[in-house]
Amino acid sequence: MQQAIRRELPTLSSRLKVKKLMRQEELVRNILHTRRLGADLSSPQKKGRGARLAKINQSSRQDSGAGFRARGGGRKNKFLKFWQQVKTWHTCERLTGVQVDTQDIWLKFSDAATLEIKLLKLWHSRGKLPADQQVWLKELQERMQKLESNQKYQEVYLDRMMAWGGMKVGRPSRTSSMTLAEEHLNWKVSMKSWDRAVWLAGLGTAEDLEGVIALPAEFINRRADIALVMADQVPKFHLIFKVFQCCFLMLVSWISI
Repeated sequence: MQQAIRRELPTLSSRLKVKKLMRQEELVRNILHTRRLGADLSSPQKKGRGARLAKINQSSRQDSGAGFRARGGGRKNKFLKFWQQVKTWHTCERLTGVQVDTQDIWLKFSDAATLEIKLLKLWHSRGKLPADQQVWLKELQERMQKLESNQKYQEVYLDRMMAWGGMKVGRPSRTSSMTLAEEHLNWKVSMKSWDRAVWLAGLGTAEDLEGVIALPAEFINRRADIALVMADQVPKFHLIFKVFQCCFLMLVSWISI
């Protein structure tokens, strides 16, 4: 390498000269860094614009090292407490292995803000809401109305929230193209199926249990000892019946022993 440098730069014939040049380059870099505002910041007696800016930003330079703006500037985030709630919830969900997507984050934020609105409205209806809280209620309602009516703004707002909290969703948990309304209807149907399964297990007659339980009479006699287990977040009707059959087989085995 020394030979290559000597061929390209004959004045740098020794390693000592190369090191001296490197030190000078570092010195030039430091000079440019300290004088980037137009004046020598180390000379407070100078009256240039750079010296005035240096005096104004002296405290901020010690904190952030940027030299242009103090910490805490800019518009305040009035909804920070909701962001913190969503961040805490997201962390708990990820630690328990639950997949979370952007729609889940939006629903969590919306639920927290909606609950706040309901509580403020309740106190306002009783005439116990202070004036500053009334202003906060109005701001919160306007922001939620804007988020719900403008899909593009909602996406940008969620991106800001997720970037602030370092919330990563990874692979989406929803693999179907159903809308929220369709998912809600599917959930209601599943709950009705679960309610019918519970009714059959607790109050169903032998005729009702025919074709569902292998031995309906024995099942009814030992009904108080049967435990119902739900193995899915959204229970399916045929899975519930399989659970009943498994419980009954375990019961028969226990009786035979």
